[in-house]
Amino acid sequence: MGSETGNPAGDRWNPRPLGRGEVKGDVCGKGIEAAKVTALARYTVRTEATQHARPAAILHRLHEAMVEQRVSDRFLTVALAVFRPVKGGVSGWYASAGHPPALIRRADGSVEEIHAPGTMLSPLLKPGTTRLGETRFRLHRGDAVLLYTDGITEARDGRGPLFGEDRLAVELAVTRGLGASDTLAHLRDQVRMHSGPYAADDTALMLLHVDTPTA
Repeated sequence: MGSETGNPAGDRWNPRPLGRGEVKGDVCGKGIEAAKVTALARYTVRTEATQHARPAAILHRLHEAMVEQRVSDRFLTVALAVFRPVKGGVSGWYASAGHPPALIRRADGSVEEIHAPGTMLSPLLKPGTTRLGETRFRLHRGDAVLLYTDGITEARDGRGPLFGEDRLAVELAVTRGLGASDTLAHLRDQVRMHSGPYAADDTALMLLHVDTPTA
């Protein structure tokens, strides 16, 4: 398997690999308050990923930590995929807390969305009240799964059109046959050309690519 990340900075966090998972998050706002939430999220996800095999359980524990420690009132969105090698590929679960849906690029170039409806995490909401769904997925050789922040789909040149989810899916499809690094390079280039001098600072991409057969 190949795993790559693009533009990891600011209020986005992606502790990879978690041994068996990939996570992408986006904290509301910037500055010290956002940094506090980022640090708490990194530590909590890394710790809970060693105790729980399912992503929704990890995100519920993250929400509990946000409420209990209350380092800030900032909320965040999170996408988390946990996976394990199986014969011929990878089997996994995906959960989202208000984050954009993940995309799967199949080896034939077709693109699918992974939907797992869930609400963003906020320290102002009581633990247990957050709805977090899970979706199972399977990757075979040549497939890839993409996690990203909404700064990608909301990229625009001044007052022009947004880059959008449809455009992202189209550009991901044309990377058929490319590895993780080349796929991310293509997507970053397309977003950069679309937004021109108005490039956003909250754009981040992460991709897991099954490039070798697994037992």
